[in-house]
Amino acid sequence: MSLPTPLADLLSHNEQWCSHTSSSKPDLFPACAAGQAPKVLWIGCADSRVPESVITQADPGQIFVTRNIANQFDPEDDNVVSVLTYGVQALGVEHVVVVGHTSCGGMIAATGVADSGSAPGGALGRYLTPLVKLAKSLKENPEAAKLEQADFVRLLTEESVKQSMRNIAATDVIKDNWAGKPSPLSGKVMKKITIHGWVHDIGTGKLKDLSVTLSPTDAA
Repeated sequence: MSLPTPLADLLSHNEQWCSHTSSSKPDLFPACAAGQAPKVLWIGCADSRVPESVITQADPGQIFVTRNIANQFDPEDDNVVSVLTYGVQALGVEHVVVVGHTSCGGMIAATGVADSGSAPGGALGRYLTPLVKLAKSLKENPEAAKLEQADFVRLLTEESVKQSMRNIAATDVIKDNWAGKPSPLSGKVMKKITIHGWVHDIGTGKLKDLSVTLSPTDAA
């Protein structure tokens, strides 16, 4: 039984990529097999249009990644907190980057729920709750409430990135790192983390730094 075309294409493209990479960067795959030491943890959106390694031209091993709907960092989500913990305490990443993007379906959905009060059921509705709460709080500002939907979604996207950054900074993982405590996973004092906020413009492909970096000095 032959594979469906989308899957067959992926495997074919993988073969081509392996052949090209083995030729152009012969040391890359052996280095990856020996271990990983990424400097960056990327917390991005699951959207198919925002593949971090493609838009940054990064090689395997350069970025430790987790992606979810609307690039959220919820301190109650064991998945994303576990990724942060392993990245900081075991791998020794030095930068955590929260990356939102334009035309985000999660942001659009949260805006719609904030306006209508009608949320989707099940896991998705529960997942969007913190984002809907943020959207409602933004709409309490008269100027924000008057924005066209596209402009409000862009505002929500940026403010959501900032909120996730604050959530990350408030974790024990980051507090302990900034305090210079040894990592429970490595036994070493790891390099201190900086937290960054970016937005990817799907229409241009470009990444924008929001210039809202959080560092150990912010915890002093």
